[in-house]
Amino acid sequence: MLYEKTGLLTPYRTNTQRRMFSGKDLEGLQFIKFLTQQKKINLQGVKIVLEAISVAEKGGVNLKSLLFPNFKAEKLF
Repeated sequence: MLYEKTGLLTPYRTNTQRRMFSGKDLEGLQFIKFLTQQKKINLQGVKIVLEAISVAEKGGVNLKSLLFPNFKAEKLF
């Protein structure tokens, strides 16, 4: 999976190496799709955006909603 190779997503792997996606993983996939398809950001740019969001969250800033207020994750299950 391309997102795994670029370090954007790391789903849990079973003993037989099957990927198991959590709800958080699925929301992450939706956000990556939003960034690449709607905002036209390439995967290297997505990686930088995700790192910035992670750093901001540690400081108590919800950068994701500030920069991308139009993103709404769909409830998949």
